[in-house]
Amino acid sequence: MWEDKKGNLWFSLYNEKGAAAGMYMLSPEGKWERLWNDNPAMFAGNSINDFFLDEEKNTLWLSQNNVGIIRYDIGRKKTEIYTTENSNVPSVNIERITKDKDGAIWAATFAGIIKTALK
Repeated sequence: MWEDKKGNLWFSLYNEKGAAAGMYMLSPEGKWERLWNDNPAMFAGNSINDFFLDEEKNTLWLSQNNVGIIRYDIGRKKTEIYTTENSNVPSVNIERITKDKDGAIWAATFAGIIKTALK
């Protein structure tokens, strides 16, 4: 769970059948919003291991099992997926993801720890 500066709570949820799996936001007013509502199958069978919200850039970063690193531009609703095939990410099995004070993304993968300039 992550709480942003506006008081929204962000959750990653997993369910074996995948129907309700995904990212959700709960507003301070109690309203739930599902991200990627137009593509709920995106999270079926592949759990979200970790995520963080980059409030400066209005970007949500996720590490998804057997997928890689997902960058979601919240304002534009645009998704980019970084895998072993299209980036320097050495494994699609990523346990943790975070950003340091300089803006670099760090990820703990099954192939080791990486620091990347994905921004």
